[in-house]
Amino acid sequence: MLTQLFPHSVYAEDQPSAHQILTIHCLHRGYNVGAIVGLFAPFGRAALGAVLRGPTPTFSLPWTARLLSSAALGSLAGTAFLAVGMTFRMWGREEIEWQDRSWRILANKGQNREDDWSLGGILLGAVGLGIAARRGGLAMKQSLWRATAGGAALGSVIGTVGHVLTSSKSVEEVENFNLPFLPTTPSLCRSQPIPAIQEPSLQVAEQWIQLQELFERHPPNLVMERTDFAGGQVAKATVKLLADYLDMTFDEAQLMRDEHTSVVKALPNYPIGAFSGRGIVILAGGKYSEIAATTIGMTRLLGSRLPVEIWMIDKIEEQEGWCEEMAAYGGIVCRFVTDYIEDMSAFSHHYQLKIPAIIFSSFAEVLYLDGDSMPVVNPDPIFSAPAYMNTGAVLWPDYWKATESPYTPYITGQNGTKATSVPEFQTVDSGQMLWNKERHWQSLCLSAYYNYFGPTYFYTLFTQGGPGWGDKDTFPTALRALKAKWTLIPHHLQTQRYDDGTGHGKGSGMAMMQADPADMQEFKPLFLHSNFIKFSVRRLMCDTCTEDPSALSAEKRLEGKEVTFKGSISNRKGTIWKQLNFGMRIFATKEKGGLNDMGRLETERDMWRVMERVGCVGVFSDEKVCHRTRRYLDRTFGMVTRWEGGAERDCA
Repeated sequence: MLTQLFPHSVYAEDQPSAHQILTIHCLHRGYNVGAIVGLFAPFGRAALGAVLRGPTPTFSLPWTARLLSSAALGSLAGTAFLAVGMTFRMWGREEIEWQDRSWRILANKGQNREDDWSLGGILLGAVGLGIAARRGGLAMKQSLWRATAGGAALGSVIGTVGHVLTSSKSVEEVENFNLPFLPTTPSLCRSQPIPAIQEPSLQVAEQWIQLQELFERHPPNLVMERTDFAGGQVAKATVKLLADYLDMTFDEAQLMRDEHTSVVKALPNYPIGAFSGRGIVILAGGKYSEIAATTIGMTRLLGSRLPVEIWMIDKIEEQEGWCEEMAAYGGIVCRFVTDYIEDMSAFSHHYQLKIPAIIFSSFAEVLYLDGDSMPVVNPDPIFSAPAYMNTGAVLWPDYWKATESPYTPYITGQNGTKATSVPEFQTVDSGQMLWNKERHWQSLCLSAYYNYFGPTYFYTLFTQGGPGWGDKDTFPTALRALKAKWTLIPHHLQTQRYDDGTGHGKGSGMAMMQADPADMQEFKPLFLHSNFIKFSVRRLMCDTCTEDPSALSAEKRLEGKEVTFKGSISNRKGTIWKQLNFGMRIFATKEKGGLNDMGRLETERDMWRVMERVGCVGVFSDEKVCHRTRRYLDRTFGMVTRWEGGAERDCA
């Protein structure tokens, strides 16, 4: 009935006539339930009377008339009761809640079929018994309306019973939401011809020992702790502000310049034969592994055949069984930094780990990805982009202009004097990097020097309290210091914002979109760096989940206490609570410059498809999380994947 009267929108937030749909549905349901109760009420009264008063007294109306009268009154009472209940239930609710409920009513085929049968019964019962009463076929004491109303109520009950008896829906279909399955190619479960991954070379491990000794011979002469600019100062940075921010004299800068020069002169040459092929390097470990699982799943879902190395500090950071699970898909291996670096005392911050991951990876050409930076199209062709082929190193821009110390170009040998103007170049987003190690080995080693002493010196020298304290500007600084040829993507990054409930964006943003280097003229999205919302299925969909020991600090692990966390779906004050609970897209679909505007509407669906697999099968699986994720896929995208026994349906 409702599907014939009202259109069913693609997304819940666009559903028109929501108040009318929900009101009609509730009143119809109240009518139906009231008719059922009213129809059987006389039998209950008769049985109760027989127990309390003995033989049943004579009624003024025959049984047929009494049943019809009771059913009619029950249907009216049920309708009134549901009208009042719905008013109290929905009073003051936001429009999206009306839309969500009405959208789900129209999407429920079984519910609509029951409504159709019930409505058909109402019409046939009202007409049939009305005609019968008019011709004197029923012994009715009252007027024709009682027969018509009673017939309608009886017809409603008969129609509902008919629906139940003729319905072919199975229990399994109900549990699976009776939805179409997504296509399965390309897929995580599909076997792909992926190049074999060799073990990291011992030659590189020996060279690292030499590098570490070189770095220790030339440490910075100052210790500079992390500081942060006051709000708004980055945009208003002046030469004086940048020059005075750090307490450094020219003599101190000169001493550091000498140390830097000594390091540059001793940088090793590329170890021939130590690396081979192309591949993806992803940094994971602890809670970052769940996020990386989504990124890895997206690379395979989009058809990538590049081998993948997952890097963590040590075995403690691995969720038990996760590496074996990843290896089963082929072309994915886990590596641990402590297997190659014995002395980790200089590595106090997670930012520092990108360097050993890239240096020790077995690949000669590396696409590095943070765990939260995922492709939105197949990334494999990136190595053939002219921007990479011409220079061998590609970096992507961040939001901000550089705020480095005026002494930075002097210390690093770029200039012979202290800078006298504000830097005009852009900082970089190192969540994704493309690097040819043979062409830029010494730049990589110099960046290792900057990261080795990053938390105590270089991170602060390069940012001076500006945004982005960490490893990100060590890479372009090393390239500039050695006057190497490299590419900075000319397209400014685009911001993906949250959906405000109407498809339009709200807030300052939730993720950064970076451009495909294959097209230097037009911005075409290649990577989505989720710097605010982390797409870990448990972090999104848990009510209360237990933290895995791999994600805990050493102190917490020693305490041996269970640590729990709540996901975004349970945080009513969170940015995406409404989206997760009411089946709304998180990404704004009508935002100019967003993924949908650039022809990538299916990206968000694909991410949830991958997260469904992570939440339903494997080491991160959780029964409630799985159910909620499938329900979200149902309500938001109208489909689920259904992973069974570790594979999609119809997987070879």
